[in-house]
Formats: sequence, structure tokens, C-alpha cells
Amino acid sequence: MKYIFLFFLFGSVSSFAAEPVKLVVDINRDMLTQSMPVQCVFKQLDEKLQILQMPWKRGQIATKNGDADGFFIASHSPKRDEYAVFGEPIATIEWIYVTHVSNDLSPDNPEFYALQFGSIHGARRVEWLRGELKKYGTPQPINLLGSTDQTLNVLVKGELDVVLSNRASYIQTIESNPKLKDMFHVFTVRKVPGGVYFGKRFLQKNPDFLERYNNAAKKCNL
Repeated sequence: MKYIFLFFLFGSVSSFAAEPVKLVVDINRDMLTQSMPVQCVFKQLDEKLQILQMPWKRGQIATKNGDADGFFIASHSPKRDEYAVFGEPIATIEWIYVTHVSNDLSPDNPEFYALQFGSIHGARRVEWLRGELKKYGTPQPINLLGSTDQTLNVLVKGELDVVLSNRASYIQTIESNPKLKDMFHVFTVRKVPGGVYFGKRFLQKNPDFLERYNNAAKKCNL
């Protein structure tokens, strides 16, 4: 698989000798749109930024192993806190349920939670969904796929009943597959703060970075 790298130079001449901060963005997302608030912060910081695009779960593993310095745009997760630190939020992430138009059940119907759910590998919302299904007394395996595009295609085939996605990924998928436009019902579930997770290995080597980043991020919440 080929990964995409984007390199931004925001530093002064004296800072160019430093290594760029390597951050991962999901390969299934619009990299330029996703990176806009992050670029804003790094411009404030006068730091070099290198963006690596790869599968979302793999990017988190790379951060844990020290092969990347962080990943974005992410929501807060206790599991991620074990190996990374959540920076000042710079975006809002909207989680949505997506169902096929032939499905008349909505989230306010208890029977909805007995349906077959799917989402993508490595997404924080999967942890939340497991809690919801347990709360409604219907704990069950959640089908996890590699991308939003894959989950929606499986939904169309009738192999899933509900996809838990985020709205930005859903919109991007629909725009790239116009034939899917009128095939789904969409229900907003939750809105959560989104930001950059920085690996603890990176922060140990750069102890003053997070404070500087958080101060700059307050000026770039888009």
C-alpha cells in the first residue's frame, strides 16, 4: 500500500535544522481539509510539519511505537491515553448513525439496538457504541471494516443494518460516490471535541512542546 506524505515548512530559517513533527491523518479522509486547523497551529508555533496519510488504526500504532509523533483529527479515548496525550481541541467531530432507506427504525426505538452494527477499525466511537449496546441489553459483535466506503457498501448489500460513522467521512464518501446519495437515513448521535494526540515518546523528547501547542491551538479552533 502506498502512503501519502505532505510536508509543510512554517519555521524560520534558524528552525529549519530541526526534524519536522510527523503527524498521521486517516487515509480515508480528505487530508487537506483535515489538516487545515493543524497547519494553523504549526504556523503559530513556527515549527515544521510532516503529514503522513495511512489507515487510521495503523497510524495510532505508529504513534504508540514512536514511528509517528501523533495523529489527528481524533476524539479523546482512555485507551489512547495509555500511549499518547490529547492536545487542545481544534475541531468538533459529529458521530452519526447511517441506515438504509428501506429501514424504518430510528434510534428512539429500542428495537434499533438489536440491529447489526458496523464501523471502522481504530475509531473511538466503537468503544462508545459497545457501551450503548450494553446499556440497551443487546451486547453483540460490531463488524469492523477498513473504511467508511466499505461500511456503506456493505450496508447497501444488506449485510449490515446500521453504520456508526462520523459526518465528515460520510460526506466525503457520498461526494465521491454520487450513486449513494439518496440511499441512506442519517441520525446525529453525538458531537465530541476533536484534536491531535501526541505520542508520549515524542513528548518525552520535547517536554515543552505540548504547552506551546495548546496555547497556539486556542487561536486556531475552526
